[in-house]
Amino acid sequence: MNIIEVIIRCILSYIFISSAITKLFNYDEHVRIVKNYKLTPRKFIQFIGFILTVLILSEIFTGALFLINQWANLASFMCLGLLILYTLAIIANLLRNRVDISCGCGGILGNHNISWSLVVRNFVLVILAVLLISGSLKITNISLLSLDIYVSTIILTYISMFIYNCCLNILAINKKVKMLKETTQ
Repeated sequence: MNIIEVIIRCILSYIFISSAITKLFNYDEHVRIVKNYKLTPRKFIQFIGFILTVLILSEIFTGALFLINQWANLASFMCLGLLILYTLAIIANLLRNRVDISCGCGGILGNHNISWSLVVRNFVLVILAVLLISGSLKITNISLLSLDIYVSTIILTYISMFIYNCCLNILAINKKVKMLKETTQ
């Protein structure tokens, strides 16, 4: 394991955990977004809450496993499966010209209308997961990280992602304030 691998695992972990937390806090809204994808047959609509709960818990579990060395490979496979599932749902709607749907990503990724750029973003994340699985990120001349460097890397990456997320939220709030000021004038 090397520092690049740890940082990528931390980034993927943060993406999945922050997305899951957003979905949990806005559960009813997330259910509405997923129903708007219109990919579930009508007879299965009643199970959508259960399915979403399983997916959200899978995101939390995946994010947590990325931080545990012995389980990082399983986390990479779970990440790969979730990303492929979400990307196929986006592609299915894009091919039907249904672009006015929120992606439902949440967390640091935010909620945007679906587009081909989200497919590309997810493809990049899939590549990162595949690289983690294949071991291509291993650099032979770097020894195993000591525990203190490993923990420090995780903490610093999480702090950086948190600060980035805060900046995005501040920018979004600033934009909304400007829009409100314009409408009241």
